[in-house]
Amino acid sequence: MNTLMKISLLTLACTMSFANTPVYANSCDSDLTVEFSDDGTSVIASSNKKLSNVVLFTEDGTEIKFDNLKSYEDEFFADDKIVEVCIKSGCEKGISESLIGKHNSGYGECILAPSCPANAISITDASELEGTPFKYESTLEFSVNLTEAVTSDKCEITVDFSTVDSLVAPLASADDYVSDSGVITFTKGESTKNISIAIIADSDTELTEFMNIQLSNVLVGGEVNEETVLSNSSAVGKIINDDIEF
Repeated sequence: MNTLMKISLLTLACTMSFANTPVYANSCDSDLTVEFSDDGTSVIASSNKKLSNVVLFTEDGTEIKFDNLKSYEDEFFADDKIVEVCIKSGCEKGISESLIGKHNSGYGECILAPSCPANAISITDASELEGTPFKYESTLEFSVNLTEAVTSDKCEITVDFSTVDSLVAPLASADDYVSDSGVITFTKGESTKNISIAIIADSDTELTEFMNIQLSNVLVGGEVNEETVLSNSSAVGKIINDDIEF
């Protein structure tokens, strides 16, 4: 099983609020922990009260019931991503109707799967000396950064990049750098990636020239996510002439 993302829920005789969990009151102590797998297709539920019923609600609308359970901890699987888990653990009286999920207290204690955190992607400008043919070859190094590191496998972020004509004159031409395009992938724990664009060195005396890199098509877990945005989608690469005119 993948590394698990843990949400702990302690229900007391008062109403408590937790991120990504419902708000409700319970009439007796029940220490309930639900761990969602990184791929979202399984959960581990444990409680100091014996689990009696577990219901999984998946992204495709399927409801999966596990009845007559007698363990304090167990793992439950689904064929699709789990969006909500409802659990009865011998302590259901007095649960509030005010749930974040769509299901009422008849299902027991309902917990929503954690969502991917909001994020912003930016790219920095780069500059480098042109270099000398066959002696000193250089690259433009662009840094692509997230405001927050990726938290899990299911929250993997991808973004497309491509070199484009500069909006700043004088423009670098196809003889000045190697055009490139591709996909950058941020996996769990990562927040920074680099794009290296090779500069084509020559011995001509020229002005400093410019090119651009453009970012587009941001996906989180393979899907569009409105909470993850491009804070800036373009960066300027500056190729500095280092040839001396005699």
